[in-house]
Amino acid sequence: MSRPLQYTRLLSAYTRPSLSLHLNRTLLSPFLLPCRTATTDATRSQPPTHPPISARPTSRNFDAEKQRPDQLLPDDPAYFTGNPHYYKYLRQINAAIRENESQLRQLEDNGDAQTSADWMNLQTMQVQLEMKLDPTTYRNLTEKLNFLVPLASKNPKIEELLRPFVLPGQSLIKAAPETLTLDELGRSYTYGSRKRAIAQVWMVEGDGQIYVNGIPMIDVFPEIVERESIVRPFEATGTLGKYNVWALVQASGPMSQASAVAVAVARGIAVHNPHLKEHLQQLGMTTIDTRQKERIKTNKIGARKSRTWRKR
Repeated sequence: MSRPLQYTRLLSAYTRPSLSLHLNRTLLSPFLLPCRTATTDATRSQPPTHPPISARPTSRNFDAEKQRPDQLLPDDPAYFTGNPHYYKYLRQINAAIRENESQLRQLEDNGDAQTSADWMNLQTMQVQLEMKLDPTTYRNLTEKLNFLVPLASKNPKIEELLRPFVLPGQSLIKAAPETLTLDELGRSYTYGSRKRAIAQVWMVEGDGQIYVNGIPMIDVFPEIVERESIVRPFEATGTLGKYNVWALVQASGPMSQASAVAVAVARGIAVHNPHLKEHLQQLGMTTIDTRQKERIKTNKIGARKSRTWRKR
């Protein structure tokens, strides 16, 4: 089929380079007007901002890659553990113990080794130092720290190592407990407790009178078991009838109050006669009994006792 003459002339015009450019500008002039106004001669003269695209693959510069800085690594290998702060301090403590092993052995032979210090408790150390600790791990860590305490005053590096484990503002070395002594009137002041009962006792040499809350003991504790628990420390040390006792006690029941007064009395005897302190400690009379009554559980008769099981 023959093509129309007009179509053939139009097609030949597009094939000519000079005419094709003219026809393109003529036919597409409405669409090119915005681009014409935006582009200027200064813009056309500027080189392209992007690099020319080349199909040839670029070669790698291995010499330049060798000159790049090495990959950053953590300062301590404990970074890769699940508990980095703990193992970081543990490695430093073990290194300090190995470096000063000879001095530590010499202090232990002389009997000058420090056995304890005023460290943070378990919960505070977990929060302040961001460490994961359980009671066993905490105990092992504090035992290692106690080895280095005698050298803290002589070696600034060890003191700097131990300082984070003590609360701010507190001394590194644990202060010795104050020794109880008699006051200017010859009285001793001690305290004791049992369950919720708290007792304060003043003792002075006398004829054996015992007052509880300003009332004679026999009127406050009518049961003989309660009175026997109070005078038992005097019987164990052979000082019955040698001291007058003034006690203040509150809370809980009569048996707990009597036990609290008995602990305070035993401690008062140890203040008047320091040579009896070890004997009273061996008998357990100066130790506070921290046991408490277990609470009643839900849907039970008592702390442990349950209701009788019935099938129907």
